[in-house]
Amino acid sequence: MSLRRHAFVIALCAAAALPHAPVMAQGSVPTRELALPAAEALLLDSNREIRRARRAIEQAEADVMIAGQKPNPQLAACRTWGVESENRPQR
Repeated sequence: MSLRRHAFVIALCAAAALPHAPVMAQGSVPTRELALPAAEALLLDSNREIRRARRAIEQAEADVMIAGQKPNPQLAACRTWGVESENRPQR
């Protein structure tokens, strides 16, 4: 974990340990109570790296599904004009 993440987790733990009375600074908006599971859910939903990893997982799952599909049909033809082959039977 990076230093920034450690600081965020410590701040979340400290906020969870504080009494559940809203703290009001002058002219500020009242804060809401946030339980630890709700804080974890908020962290998981708002973290860009986690969202990016989830998208990568979804993409990998889609790649697996596409890889399991039947391949597109292919048609190949070969024709020689005006050259008689030694291996070809004569008419």
